[in-house]
Amino acid sequence: MPHPKRHLKTYHKRTALESIEKYAEKDSTTIKLIYSLLEPHSALYTWEQKDKILTISVPALQKKNEETLLCLIRKVHSDGGILFKETKNEVLTSYKTYFEKKSNKSTLDFFRKKMPKDDFDALEMSLFLREESKKGHDISIYRKEIRDKFGARGTNISNLCSAGYFEDEFMKLYKELETEDYQKYYELAVGIRARALFINADMNVDDIEEAFDEMVNKATQYHIEEFKIHGIGKTNIKNILKAISNKIKESDSIYTVNKLHHDKNTIEYKVIVSL
Repeated sequence: MPHPKRHLKTYHKRTALESIEKYAEKDSTTIKLIYSLLEPHSALYTWEQKDKILTISVPALQKKNEETLLCLIRKVHSDGGILFKETKNEVLTSYKTYFEKKSNKSTLDFFRKKMPKDDFDALEMSLFLREESKKGHDISIYRKEIRDKFGARGTNISNLCSAGYFEDEFMKLYKELETEDYQKYYELAVGIRARALFINADMNVDDIEEAFDEMVNKATQYHIEEFKIHGIGKTNIKNILKAISNKIKESDSIYTVNKLHHDKNTIEYKVIVSL
């Protein structure tokens, strides 16, 4: 009696594009778009099963299938990934151009292995937003995206980035200090927020005065000789001027306040604390 015909399974080996689409649709997948101009990434994609991270080489995928790349970009910004939830087409174009021009490449290369990954991602986004702000674009909604994604620490990184602390201060100190001392200082500036006070639109004069006192307390507690106060916008400037005037009147020589810069849209003070 003849044997029944055996049914052999045919296995289809997925193409790279099919794999990318499969992983991208998985629940809780994090998609990272890597621009090789900033970070060498020869493979078309990598998939980290444990953490569900799909990393895409943008230039490689653009050459392979630009339509798939555009779909991924739309998915990333709609899901709140490395781009931004509210990103519009013109901002996506600016984002791509920003990387193609190697904007801030030296800053990113310097800090890439010198700070926690989430801090670096927040810095990367913040540098892009700083460029957009220089063009006169409203970036307030994207600052909110950074706050939602990285919390108060990310917001502080964004503020420090906008004020130039990473290039003007952190780079210099990293080269001058021992690694352990630098890390302590970095955490005081970024995590504890003892280096700079950034005034926002939700703060009134009383809030600014309270925040000022908190900064003085941090300075004495952590032995920080000085901190700066930054404000942008006419209302913030008006409130800062009033709050600083009040604090100077009640000062008992614990601190001195020096105005560093003041124009119609920005203001900056340095506060020197007697330790």
